[in-house]
Amino acid sequence: MSSSLIDLPVASTVAAPEALAAVPASDRLHAAVPAQVAMPAPASGASIPPADVKLARPFGVRGRRLGVQEVLAALVEDGLLEAEQARIAGDYSRLSQARRHALVAIAERKLHCLKPPHQVLDLETLSVWMAGRFGLELAHIDPLKVDLSRIADVMSSTYASRFDILPLGVRGSEIVVATCEPMIDEWVDELSQLLRKRIHRVAANPVDIARYVVEFYSLARSVRIAHKSGSANANANGFEQLVELGR
Repeated sequence: MSSSLIDLPVASTVAAPEALAAVPASDRLHAAVPAQVAMPAPASGASIPPADVKLARPFGVRGRRLGVQEVLAALVEDGLLEAEQARIAGDYSRLSQARRHALVAIAERKLHCLKPPHQVLDLETLSVWMAGRFGLELAHIDPLKVDLSRIADVMSSTYASRFDILPLGVRGSEIVVATCEPMIDEWVDELSQLLRKRIHRVAANPVDIARYVVEFYSLARSVRIAHKSGSANANANGFEQLVELGR
């Protein structure tokens, strides 16, 4: 298995899962090297504390996606929302039948944090908070630092979409993978066994993961097709599209 290591800052993470779930052979990943990821520091003045594995307090049901009611209850528990705010937000979420990530549904309510500086609990703020609750770092994905051909070789888009994950980078003997569903972790041991590396989880904005899973793999296929057809502009066109993604 070829590798080209990308140094990333040391991060905290929750323990890898013990249980494995069977995954169809068609979804299995292939050995390669993921892309780089930027690990941002929390915004100054924010009332959401940075991630610390020692302070991790996971919530939800293992093996299941986070629910709106579970997230709202955790926000109330952390003193970021009043119980009445959470109740009203929960009532609104039940009116929609659309499949959305719990953080997205809550962010749409534009609720204000109870703690100073009382910022709006937008998707970015909620993503930082969720990462902290699970002892994970929050990763910001930079499309310009992505090696599309390697990302596409790490795992199939079907596999990534199935678990709401995206490979981001390699650090020594670890593969860095972003997730927006920290209670779904059955994929961790499987990736570790197939890649023969430890899997280091980080959190990421659920909208970013959903967007880049679609766009990265679509663009990777286009670049590969262009290369096979002998197009001299394949790399240039791919770079231009990546610039557009980053805007």
